[in-house]
Amino acid sequence: MMRFKLNLIIDIILTYLIFFVLFYSWINFYKRNITFSFISSLIISFFVVFFIFSLKNKWSKKKTLSITQKENIEKCITNLKFLPKQKVINYFYQNIRAKEKVNKHKNFLETEQYVIYPFFDKQILDEDQLISIYKEVLPSGKETLILCNQPSKESQVLASKIANLKITILNAEQTYQRFLNNFSSLPEDVTFSKNKKLAFKELMSYVSSKERTKNYLLMGLILIISSFFVMFKIYYLVFGSLLLFMALLTRLLPYFPKTKK
Repeated sequence: MMRFKLNLIIDIILTYLIFFVLFYSWINFYKRNITFSFISSLIISFFVVFFIFSLKNKWSKKKTLSITQKENIEKCITNLKFLPKQKVINYFYQNIRAKEKVNKHKNFLETEQYVIYPFFDKQILDEDQLISIYKEVLPSGKETLILCNQPSKESQVLASKIANLKITILNAEQTYQRFLNNFSSLPEDVTFSKNKKLAFKELMSYVSSKERTKNYLLMGLILIISSFFVMFKIYYLVFGSLLLFMALLTRLLPYFPKTKK
């Protein structure tokens, strides 16, 4: 908790200083009045930083998945799609059995409280597939959890209308959060050839990594300070401002992945 508060204080101070430098540099560039530039920069920076961190606070309260979690979900669900049905059933059976009593059927698992029906055969769970699952699990009479990649809107509406059997459909993210993330093992890996598009992704990961913050900050400050002593100020101000904005983005946004060393 103390570390979080310390990081927050550092973020606020750093953000304020960066905005102050930016506003002062640009206002002074146009007004050529040091006193006016200094006071107005102090005031404007305060309101901008207040707005940013108020927005950031509201954003952070929402349960947003990190890039790593999203990649884990995508990888796990993709592996489940490629595994034969019985391997999928066995995977869930082995992990659930470690925590509670569970019976294995051909296409689903049954615990004392509910039925777990993994369905990763199709990208979308539609109404026909839902009806088929309903007929199969109805004799158990227990609440049924259908684990899938993504249900269609129609299947969700239909599931909510079924009165004699409670059916809950979990999408990929919900399946990961409730089951896969708590299991002792992940689904068997499926190997794919490398996609050439990953090169761009790796480049963006490098450019936007939090590890680049100090570099952007240092280079940006050097350019901004240099603008006070050179003839063509505008070029130094523009590129210095861009670098300082990159420093802010990489520092404040926690969703950029770290570069692999």
